[in-house]
Amino acid sequence: MSRARDIADLSSVSARLDTVGGSSGALSNRNLLINGAMQVYQRGAGTYTNNNIALDRWKFGLVNTDNAAGTITQVADAPSGFVTSLKLTTTTAESAWATDEYSHLSQLIEAQNLQRIGWGTSSAKPLTLSFYVKSSVTGTFAVGIYKADNQAVISNKTYTISSANTWEYKTVTFTANTTNDAINNDNGIGFYVNWHLAAGSGFTGGGSLTDWANYGNDTFWANGQATNVLYTTNNSTWQLTGCQLEVGDTATDFEHRSFGDELARCERYYYKENYTTAGPFATQYEAGHKFVHLFHPTTMRAVPTSTVSYAGGTQTEYNSTNKHFKSYISSAPTDATQRYLTAYQADAEL
Repeated sequence: MSRARDIADLSSVSARLDTVGGSSGALSNRNLLINGAMQVYQRGAGTYTNNNIALDRWKFGLVNTDNAAGTITQVADAPSGFVTSLKLTTTTAESAWATDEYSHLSQLIEAQNLQRIGWGTSSAKPLTLSFYVKSSVTGTFAVGIYKADNQAVISNKTYTISSANTWEYKTVTFTANTTNDAINNDNGIGFYVNWHLAAGSGFTGGGSLTDWANYGNDTFWANGQATNVLYTTNNSTWQLTGCQLEVGDTATDFEHRSFGDELARCERYYYKENYTTAGPFATQYEAGHKFVHLFHPTTMRAVPTSTVSYAGGTQTEYNSTNKHFKSYISSAPTDATQRYLTAYQADAEL
């Protein structure tokens, strides 16, 4: 391909972004989602547990079920242009799906990252969600956006998985929300992006949602979800990758970011370190006073919940912030080589 053709293609994409309300033709920072290519996997494999996070930034929900069990993993199975995907595998099927049961996979987006969409103003912009999905289960699924603060509103769309065990590309567009309350400009939850996986009738009877609606009751939560067999079938699977949420009414090519860039974005919400030999050593600054001081690799969303282990002694957290962790060590061994961190994790998830 010639350089002239490359430039022409870039100009075409830039013009298209301007037309659909993008960021002044910007080719980067289009994707409002983090880890959309499912590259970052700090925690390792997870299970079917409510509010469990396996792949970074992706929260799993499973509520009121009796028997359903399964795994959430990163796998090397993805469509062309991608390497990995998130995979759900049901290992123990639910005998029947009840009215009060539901499940979803979500990404919660920080409110101050959503100010560009102009929510609640006359200049509000539409949003387009695109993704690749593969499942052993076919049927109609719902995907939606839910905002809880100020004024709870929701919009759900549907997509259809038509071929079992085949990667399919999907796009849905959410209309500009000009009338509902603005999203707070803070580090709280801006909104949830929900891929609904199954839902009982208590969460799907809210009627047609062609636009934004006030969240009057739970029947709006997964409206449009029409299949629940993912959890009532042993060894059923559902996979997701290439997820992009962008300003405008047209899906553009996926914004591939470097692994380092994506990892740094994830570490704002969760950071984990397992030291193979010895981590940061304790410092004794006067008799009987020893402490470990650890700086996070990036400024975290909020002061995290810290979990730490030492080679010896016990620790008491002191004066931590969203930039650093400090703890005192008591009853530490007299051998200075044993006064060090062996593992650390910091959780500031939404």
